[in-house]
Amino acid sequence: MKNIKKKMARKIKLLVSIRSIEEIKAIEDIDIDIVDIKDPENGPLGMLDLTEVEKIVQALVSSTYRGKISTTFELNKQTISTSGINKMVDLSRLRIDYIKVGTAVDIDTRKTLTEFNQRFLKLKNLVKKNNLILVLTIDEKYSVKNITNIFEIDLTNFCGIMVDTFNKNRGSIFEIIRLEDLEEIKNLALENEKDFGIAGSLQISHKNLIKKIEPNWAGYRGSLCLKKRTCPLSREKVERLITVFDRY
Repeated sequence: MKNIKKKMARKIKLLVSIRSIEEIKAIEDIDIDIVDIKDPENGPLGMLDLTEVEKIVQALVSSTYRGKISTTFELNKQTISTSGINKMVDLSRLRIDYIKVGTAVDIDTRKTLTEFNQRFLKLKNLVKKNNLILVLTIDEKYSVKNITNIFEIDLTNFCGIMVDTFNKNRGSIFEIIRLEDLEEIKNLALENEKDFGIAGSLQISHKNLIKKIEPNWAGYRGSLCLKKRTCPLSREKVERLITVFDRY
């Protein structure tokens, strides 16, 4: 296939995750809005070693890719520690546009985010708050109430909210959460002046469902791989994704 060049601003931005320098070949010269650096073998959020993130960022900057770059930081007891937060500071020093701060949605989520906010305040100007995206991962036992309750706490540190799936073997985001619930979460995000995104085993065929919600961005990985999400990216599938979304 011929390389797909940018022609006009895309209404729904596309995020594609890569795991290595080698996978840059699958996305070069293709109009991807955000390239996300992650390790799909390291859980649903796939936080990658800092050294590897830096190598991939440097390779992306040196390539022909000219879109945005993101990576993931997983919130848990270990990462909210001083050493964990220091890693976020190190990530912010790289040429990264967004850091996706991910946490599972359960009864402890508000407590986790409140503790993160307290830690974040101590960082002062070491981390830019306008490049943090809160990623909320859910499974089949999710509670929409647990998600909507999150909007009752301070979210000023985040520029966007993203909903993703926790277990990638249990289907796509659309099989776990209803469209009307996704729209409710999106509206809450917009009311709080946050961008809204979705991910979670999204397929190219989900375009019409995604279009109904009109998120600011949609994240892809597994359906663009040669086989499963831990396999290399297929350039042909990436090009197919871009073509499908640019047709409407």
